[in-house]
Amino acid sequence: NSSPELRSKKALIENFINGINEIDDVLAGWRTFVAEEKEDIMNNVKKYYENRTIIFLTEKLSEVNLFRPTG
Repeated sequence: NSSPELRSKKALIENFINGINEIDDVLAGWRTFVAEEKEDIMNNVKKYYENRTIIFLTEKLSEVNLFRPTG
């Protein structure tokens, strides 16, 4: 399963086209748009794996009584 926050290529292109009238250099605008989307996606992936790592470590350390979460 992919994250609902990750969008399809079609959605990326549609979002870019919606703002194309505001851009003088379409190719440069496309490259900027793709770079920003890539960075956003990578940040979401990074956050996901950071959260999964914290959950995994908390569970494993709790199993061996090295860590007891509070709250």
